[in-house]
Amino acid sequence: MEILKNNRLIILQLLPFILGLLLNYIVVYLPFYVFIIWLLSIGFVLYWFWVGKQFGQLSLNKLLSFCLGNILWAISFVLFIWQFLLVDDSKRNMFLAIVSQCYGQFTVLFSTKIVMAYGEVIDSNQVLITSYILMFFIYVIGFIYGAVRANKT
Repeated sequence: MEILKNNRLIILQLLPFILGLLLNYIVVYLPFYVFIIWLLSIGFVLYWFWVGKQFGQLSLNKLLSFCLGNILWAISFVLFIWQFLLVDDSKRNMFLAIVSQCYGQFTVLFSTKIVMAYGEVIDSNQVLITSYILMFFIYVIGFIYGAVRANKT
């Protein structure tokens, strides 16, 4: 049963990537774009907290569970750093560049507000890095909450 739950959690972890990729292609066709994006962003924060909670409640070693819950978006973050900070624009792989931004899309609105609070110039790379950091903190809070609840039972 635990293996089935682990497979389900990996699918839940992939869902933001798949939805982010889909959003990349349909965003221009959405009516009430700003309203829909705000709803998706708020929903994602709640969802990502819940995913962290689910991984925190696993009966696996907590460090292993934490790493499993972060591995997919961490790979995406490393791809982003590689494609946007380490590779010259002329040598950038557009497929990897697009894929690397999918996980962080749903926290971009919040991270933009954070970046705007600390500077006048908004750099898209800085916003996406802040999005990934925000995702990490949301997940950590959910993970800790889930781990504490699992220990109480």
